[in-house]
Amino acid sequence: EMQSAWLAPDVVAYSAAISACEKGHRWDWAVMLLANMVDGRLSPNIVTWNATISACASGHLWPEALSLVSMLMSGGTTS
Repeated sequence: EMQSAWLAPDVVAYSAAISACEKGHRWDWAVMLLANMVDGRLSPNIVTWNATISACASGHLWPEALSLVSMLMSGGTTS
């Protein structure tokens, strides 16, 4: 919705949305938002990665959570 209103979401907006997905038990949306963020040329920060990993872990999706940790460890963060 932000993009259709000509507002450019930033790292903070994505992180907040992903955190809300975790609280709402929507790990699938959290992962989708992370992918959209990267596709939009935004670099996730440690907060973004942590929120996405937590969303997967909350959903008991350990392989997905571990895959995200691996991506993070191989340089997926800017700060």
